[in-house]
Amino acid sequence: MSSKGLLSEIYDNISNSGLLEKNSIPEFIGKNLNQRFKLRDYQVEAIARLIHYMEEYPKKKKPVHLLFNMATGSGKTLLMASNILYLYSKGYRNFLFFVNSTNIIEKTRENFLNPLSPKYIFNEKIKFDGREVSMSEVLNFDDVNDYDINIIFTTIQGLHSQLSLFRENQITLEDFENRKVVLLSDEAHHINVWTRKRNRLGNVEMAGLNAWETTVMKILNSCDDNIMLEYTATIDMENKEIYEKYKDKIIYEYDIKRFRQDGYSKDIKVLQSNLGNWERMLQAVVLSQYRRKIAEKNSIYLKPVILFKSLSIRESKYNYMLFREKINGLKGTDIKKIEPAEYSIIKKAFIFFRDHGISLDNLAEEIKEEFSEEKCILLDSENIDRERQIKLNTLESEDNQIRAVFAVKMLDEGWDVLNLFDIVRLYDKRDGKWTRSGEYIPGAATIAERQLIGRGARYYPFKIGSDNNIFKRKFDNQPDNELRILEELYYHSCYNPKYIEEITKSLVQSGFVPNQGVKPELMEKDKIMDKKLYNEGRVSDIEENCGCSDLRFVSDRVYRVKLPPLVSTEINLFEDGDSESIEYKSFVLTLGNCGLPVIRKAMSRLDFYRFNNLKRYFPFISSSVEFINCVKGLNVEVKTSEVKFKNLTPEDKLYICQNVLAQIEKEVRGRRTD
Repeated sequence: MSSKGLLSEIYDNISNSGLLEKNSIPEFIGKNLNQRFKLRDYQVEAIARLIHYMEEYPKKKKPVHLLFNMATGSGKTLLMASNILYLYSKGYRNFLFFVNSTNIIEKTRENFLNPLSPKYIFNEKIKFDGREVSMSEVLNFDDVNDYDINIIFTTIQGLHSQLSLFRENQITLEDFENRKVVLLSDEAHHINVWTRKRNRLGNVEMAGLNAWETTVMKILNSCDDNIMLEYTATIDMENKEIYEKYKDKIIYEYDIKRFRQDGYSKDIKVLQSNLGNWERMLQAVVLSQYRRKIAEKNSIYLKPVILFKSLSIRESKYNYMLFREKINGLKGTDIKKIEPAEYSIIKKAFIFFRDHGISLDNLAEEIKEEFSEEKCILLDSENIDRERQIKLNTLESEDNQIRAVFAVKMLDEGWDVLNLFDIVRLYDKRDGKWTRSGEYIPGAATIAERQLIGRGARYYPFKIGSDNNIFKRKFDNQPDNELRILEELYYHSCYNPKYIEEITKSLVQSGFVPNQGVKPELMEKDKIMDKKLYNEGRVSDIEENCGCSDLRFVSDRVYRVKLPPLVSTEINLFEDGDSESIEYKSFVLTLGNCGLPVIRKAMSRLDFYRFNNLKRYFPFISSSVEFINCVKGLNVEVKTSEVKFKNLTPEDKLYICQNVLAQIEKEVRGRRTD
């Protein structure tokens, strides 16, 4: 959807014209923030835009309603605190903070109210004109101190419930009449349920709808001097209703792409493996311990954290118990089993341990201690409490010893943690969809995984030598520097190239991974120079094998498949292609060499190859067997490691067939225009 006329574009022009007073942000803002937190350039820009809108913008609308579209990890809480200080100076005393999750409520309450919290956002004393001001949590705005910053913390659901059902000492709509209030909405995309559904509701439903969004808008419109500031990394401007609502409200966009390009994030790497869940968990533990030792070697304090993510509470509990059982009985021989034959980051860790005299038996004992029961936490909706929430919010603190978190969905949003370096995906499910035109639409699970990766990609600040810019990456141009691993987030998954393609597409769409475009790989191999591709312009005898002319186009190429190595392979999502250091060999076979039953089994694993669907694309095919006869002669160039060269297992053959069939599916869908 066209972005023409967006408020953010108007402010881009104002900023580029030098009309924003970015160098003269009121001193009281910086002085009243925690001195450990320095405002970054883009945060100063956001504050300057708010000040300009409030004081100078000629088309300001009242009540004021603005949205800051800021990348995950960009410091929205610090920006929110700065905006509170500015609005306090303009006479605002009453603030209503609301969000979708109780977890975020507890985190924000700690950040705003607890001076002992390592993430306390304000200075030890907040002062205006030499007078100390208190930040006070209140239940309502009756009888509040008119000199304090009075703030209500609530969820969207709780706010809606309180205003719908009157109870003593709770907020009512009357509390907002003739009293100017600032509404602060974090993870603001959650309140737009009504807006998204508007075009699907009839007049009767519209009139009777009593949803969260209408509740919020009633409060905002109860006083002309009210202000609502929304903060989110996610805004669906492709939705027509959302676009119309926010085109004149988004005052600043600082997306993930810019955040990454400015160096404020970790690099993201995917570590795929053929290992089972326990072995993949152990691999992450070994990598985490290696990272900790690299930090210690360079006098950097770091307690790296691992997140083990499951699909359900039941699975998470099972994985936690499996982890506890295996860690408690861990031996050096167990660690030895996951050492890869080929070079990778895991192999690098093993080499480091050997070079520094750390035996695997000693490493096993260290891991038992570092990942003991009291240093692991199982978190889900059935056992969440304030103590666990505080632990999750202070993972970087030196007195917080948690090394591993087992969770399902609760940490997809609102989790602030800089020392998360490994996310282990303990399932192998895909829920994205590909349209006939080749466009990828991520499913809910993929979007949640993307958000979680975004949270983990927050940079862990550390200082080396005289470098004072501790919040930015330092080793982009030094890939062999051992400290580079402190700038990398590893996402551990099963070896599933289709899923990796989908999560990468999702990260590209969100801006967290650059879109490299498609770079065709042009290769000639001596071993296939005598094939029909070169002599007759086609590879296989599809036209002779079957009467399906609809499939003729698939014979115009050699299909290429890279087999996974024996243990794991590593992909840098910020780079074009992969970053493996493995020696590969290539050879050519026909798809039929894998065996017709294997081709049939591969087809059964892909929904596209259900016969009723095949008939839609190839109406002249009479059976699945005919389709198999059509494709069995296709030539496939197989690229694999030295260890597996020409020693294909049944699993390898199935992988080859499934990969080629997936490539054919993509081509077929791309050619279909209806």
